[in-house]
Amino acid sequence: CKRFSNGAIDVIHAIEHDAHMDHFQSPILFVTFNLDDLINIFPHDETIIALNYLLREQSPDQRIAGLTVDTILQLVQLVLKTQFYVYNAALYQQIYGGASGLPLTMFLAYTYLFFG
Repeated sequence: CKRFSNGAIDVIHAIEHDAHMDHFQSPILFVTFNLDDLINIFPHDETIIALNYLLREQSPDQRIAGLTVDTILQLVQLVLKTQFYVYNAALYQQIYGGASGLPLTMFLAYTYLFFG
């Protein structure tokens, strides 16, 4: 599995290289998918459970950068529970997904995807 961040030109160069190296065997499947909508649909409660699992699994002493796992989880819950938006002059609380420009949102979406 390879990740390409510079678009189709990287894919073409990689295919040409792999073909030249005789890495292709039949059958060959090429797959592409897009996860952009994931940031709008991950459920907060299940994501917190997945994040809890990830943090406790990766931190034997239950601390990351001087913060306890419990503190990190509380801070993330605070961010998720205080997301609001206005639509048609009405105020709504966002209960799925997160703010599209927030770096934390993509991390949480991927955490939910892989550990949820």
